[in-house]
Amino acid sequence: VNGAKAIVKRHQDLSQDAKRSILSVIDKGERVSEVLLNPQRLGLTCSFCKTRGALPATLADIFHEDLRSFAAQSRDAELPCDVLFAILAAVAAEMTSRGILVADLLCTDPALSLSPERLLAKAAADSRVGGWVRGMSNKEIRASVYAALGCPFVTIERGQISFVHESYQEFFASLWLAECLEHLSPGDLRRLVAAPSWEQATAFAAGALHKTQGFERLMDAMMFEDDTTLLAASVAQAVPPESAARIAEK
Repeated sequence: VNGAKAIVKRHQDLSQDAKRSILSVIDKGERVSEVLLNPQRLGLTCSFCKTRGALPATLADIFHEDLRSFAAQSRDAELPCDVLFAILAAVAAEMTSRGILVADLLCTDPALSLSPERLLAKAAADSRVGGWVRGMSNKEIRASVYAALGCPFVTIERGQISFVHESYQEFFASLWLAECLEHLSPGDLRRLVAAPSWEQATAFAAGALHKTQGFERLMDAMMFEDDTTLLAASVAQAVPPESAARIAEK
């Protein structure tokens, strides 16, 4: 707690009002204090407060703001940012489903491969990607995927890819889940949210979807589990209080 406070107090780009708001949350021990006590998320929260002048309503908000900032600086990039983010979401979803933090792009075993073609096929479930790749050659597809993997959110070395922080993998996996939620059968969705590796990504997705019917679908899927306590607690930390209360009621 003291370390988190020291980081906030030393932050040169935050207004005094923003600092007081963050320190007040930490002191009160409110639900978002768990977010603030994670050093990486604390830094993003400070950036969010600097830009927006308020605390984030959900855990997903601080990462969405980071992507908006990146997109604003990359307007002239050859690869559109919405396509870039969709490709990264597919990468993260594939890795999260396998429960891995580092993937091998050059593996020749089809069961283990994360080849560019396979990743883009998964990403093409997102209509933005499907429309963009239509008519492209395999060579162009591979070049596009490797261009996406050259962004600051991931590292790639000797054919191995990983996200710069586990939270980014979880967040991008949640983007894939939120985008493809309506295409998943109830059984597939229940199996996905039941997987331990998807716990935090499900929480991120709930934060992004808390005002939509997608949030109801996620809650229904969670309630099919024998023991939903841990997953429900993670989701409750990632959504506004009124949505957390709905989870508690269910």
